[in-house]
Amino acid sequence: MPERQAVAEMLAAGVQPLQDYPGVNERWRSRCLAEHCPGPADRIIYPRLGWVRRGAQACKWCAGVVIDALTAHDIMVNQASLLPQVPYPGVREPWKCQCQNCQSIVYPTLSSVTGRGTGCSECAEHGFQRGQPGLLYLLTNERLQAAKVGICNLGTGRIEKHERRGWARYAMLSFTVGREAELLEKQVLAEWRSQGWPPVLDGEQRYDGWTETVTLSPSTADGLWQGILDLHVLTAAATAAVPTRSAADR
Repeated sequence: MPERQAVAEMLAAGVQPLQDYPGVNERWRSRCLAEHCPGPADRIIYPRLGWVRRGAQACKWCAGVVIDALTAHDIMVNQASLLPQVPYPGVREPWKCQCQNCQSIVYPTLSSVTGRGTGCSECAEHGFQRGQPGLLYLLTNERLQAAKVGICNLGTGRIEKHERRGWARYAMLSFTVGREAELLEKQVLAEWRSQGWPPVLDGEQRYDGWTETVTLSPSTADGLWQGILDLHVLTAAATAAVPTRSAADR
């Protein structure tokens, strides 16, 4: 629908959109306009226009279904063993906490704790294990003319999942500790964005891992991989990493 109409419907529901219209079933970053909203000071919420059209109240704080700050603190401590280090930011905002088990500083959201039962990312039994061996990989997609950088632990099948979706394995680096792969991935993405290279969409659609992509037009896959190797040499001198190349690269 026209964005003007979507904005008008949200305003009529008592919220001010703060970003471009993402789609009727997508979360839309907005601010509650209610004078006595019991939510955070910034009143930031993420309603979906489709929900509002079906009669749901746009602001969950005003609807009384969002947890207050004191209850949120208790949930983080008692359910996730996380001690908040800053005031409660909101249900979907990263919350700086200290894990009471490993003492790491982590940034979970309250919704991830209450909805998915997650907690400290360093202690997590599922997902990427920073203390276990890991891979940093570079994939390419001929149709999108894009490259993707990513990380995974050994034997997870994550690369194969991307391959089923049209991506081709280009090259990999293996690490004895996944935390080093994660650090290198962040540095690679920071370098790409500092060059003014935005991520690649599939038309207007976002997809799994799209934020870790870059177009192949500013560089070849080989050039991107060489840049990754250069960053690895500069930042991981103390890390034992063995580079391996795919068949397409040999």
